[in-house]
Amino acid sequence: MGNNKSQRIKIDLSENTDKYLKIKLDQDIEQLEFLSLKLKQEDIYNSFNADFGVVVGRVIANGGVGIPNAKLSIFIPISEEDKSRSDIYSIYPYESPRDKDNNGKRYNLLPRTKSLTEEGAYKPRQPFGTFPSKEEISTNETLLEIYDKYYKFTTVSNKSGDYMFFGVPVGLQTVHMSVDLTDIGQYSMTPASMVTDLGYSPNLFVENNTKIKPSNDLADLPHIETQEISVNVLPFWGDSELFDIGITRQDFRIRAALVNVFYLFGNAFTDGDNHMWGGGDNIRGLYKSRNEEHLYMISKRNSIITENFYYYPPEISDEDILDAVNTDPNGRKFKRLDKNNYTSFKRDGDFVYLIGCNRKKIITNELGEPIEVDSSNPNGIFTEFKGFMTIEYSTDELPMNFSSSIGSRPLTPLRYKIKIPQHATAGDSFSIKQTNAEENTTIWRHQHFTFKSNKIYSVSKFNGLVAYFGFPPNQGTGFKGVDDINNVNSRRIIIGNNRQNVNYNVGIILSDIPSNLVSDEDDIVISGDSVPELPSNGVVVTDEGNIKAFGANWLNFSIHLPQIGRLNPTVSSDSLEDMRSTTHFTRDYTRDSSNINNYYNNNYQEFVAGEINTKLFARSDLHWTDFIEVELNDLDTLYELSINGDINKGFDKNDITFHSINLNWDNYRNGENLPSWGGILACPYNGGKINGVPTNNPDPNIYFYRGWNDSDCIRYIKELGVL
Repeated sequence: MGNNKSQRIKIDLSENTDKYLKIKLDQDIEQLEFLSLKLKQEDIYNSFNADFGVVVGRVIANGGVGIPNAKLSIFIPISEEDKSRSDIYSIYPYESPRDKDNNGKRYNLLPRTKSLTEEGAYKPRQPFGTFPSKEEISTNETLLEIYDKYYKFTTVSNKSGDYMFFGVPVGLQTVHMSVDLTDIGQYSMTPASMVTDLGYSPNLFVENNTKIKPSNDLADLPHIETQEISVNVLPFWGDSELFDIGITRQDFRIRAALVNVFYLFGNAFTDGDNHMWGGGDNIRGLYKSRNEEHLYMISKRNSIITENFYYYPPEISDEDILDAVNTDPNGRKFKRLDKNNYTSFKRDGDFVYLIGCNRKKIITNELGEPIEVDSSNPNGIFTEFKGFMTIEYSTDELPMNFSSSIGSRPLTPLRYKIKIPQHATAGDSFSIKQTNAEENTTIWRHQHFTFKSNKIYSVSKFNGLVAYFGFPPNQGTGFKGVDDINNVNSRRIIIGNNRQNVNYNVGIILSDIPSNLVSDEDDIVISGDSVPELPSNGVVVTDEGNIKAFGANWLNFSIHLPQIGRLNPTVSSDSLEDMRSTTHFTRDYTRDSSNINNYYNNNYQEFVAGEINTKLFARSDLHWTDFIEVELNDLDTLYELSINGDINKGFDKNDITFHSINLNWDNYRNGENLPSWGGILACPYNGGKINGVPTNNPDPNIYFYRGWNDSDCIRYIKELGVL
């Protein structure tokens, strides 16, 4: 501290035994330190023989975590004189902290109204207190008088949970604490998490456990804790000649066991009813859309998504996880998260999950700093979660009661299942039959993401494309020799004309909705000019003209789960024997004689957590997926733009910057931004290029999708009120 001299009072945090901290003070001391608090020289030496004391302490939860934003006061009962003043007594009738006002609310320090925080959020979300705002106090003489007289000793715990009162009258005093568990900074609970993680009865909540049932009796509110402790305040200065001083210590311990959560939201959609890639006269028909109309965004559909989460339990150390591909190649140390152990909100296409952290437990040390402790420590709070997610649409939610054929051979539809995150270099997808199959599959199994407490995340998927060009031998990467990969404007030779046939480009989505096009699924008629439902990163050139399209790039917030055809295994033709489905779906696209060693049927390949069967998982070297962090300010900005009609369901970076607004662009995936796992590529197979053409430069634009039809994941998470 340079020439400054400071002296620290050591405080034992293991238990609240140091009621009176007495020390001999050096005369030239300039600063006194205790906990995360400091007293400067002018405060120390200006009050010799003081008849007042100093009270300090920490508000603690989970046996050792300092809790911010707890409200504390030295309670002062109403004077006999003020009892006769109706203006005072109607607002402050308290002879003891347990007395109630005219509305039946007991003495508390909780705010009566919301206020805007520095982070741009309004806190608390549900005010139940009676304490007036600064604006009300400054403009109301009666409130100002009450504040000066009865709330003169009032404070708020700092980010370490510490508080201090200076100048408190000596003798027996009552220290009061009010805390709102939904408004304690980084440890804030949500109503939904209080039900799932703390075990509170759903009867205490309303609106699908997103809000707390109102009550004037604070004791009925599960998120409110109030406590009073009687404290004998001793003089600050005990001996002015020997320079003895004393500080009265009083900690508060919150009864609720807090749990940190993170938030995950997004949406998913799939292809339309009676649509898949697959149908025609020969093998190339496996790549053919059954109807060009079904390539348009208006034909898509959604429903309630099916998810599973897998995680590393806390007893598996970070060091063990780093070496798990060697020590646990089958991923048996993963566990599947029980659906009763997290909170989910789902509607057609949209999903929001609140998941409790279970790794990296911390407590607050004497200096007010968070320090990590062993996960077996009974004290502390978890701050991380390491795991991954799988996502799919079950055939119960979205049936596929349709079929097609290759000539006379029947095709059965299948719908992709996706693991998030996943990635692989070209040709190194997880596999059953190919070279290095077990090594590549082991790497795929162990790909996971580290989530941080109180962060908001969404999903991002690279929407790969594969166009059929012919039938020469395999490339060695699980594609046919001349498959055209990740080219929005892929061109084929058809009857001597060098033009594009968009029907053969698996995964392409036409973002325009042509006038008067009717959806088979919803009988929706769009009239007038074309309406872009999805952002476009290129165009396809057809006989009908240029049509905006999306593919071969990342789509943020949204997961497309394509539907393709699987050739039935009874075919004996040599050419058909070589392929069972489009190479867009799986690296192992060929038929297996046993009919159980492929990704079209239930198989015996081990997944993780001791589970068997990797059926329907899409290849990891084309369908890269990742989690992305979405800052609250970004979410608020996008929400405001959406309700003001300034962005469509599908939008891109240019749509945002058009309004002179910027987001934290580095958080989102695109043709330039490397995924969270690093590496040298931002996209698989030369994708993510300008206009969706592989020979162009990387595309700096960023593409987003809020949800198909009535779904809107941004509005959903905001309007749920869970944040």
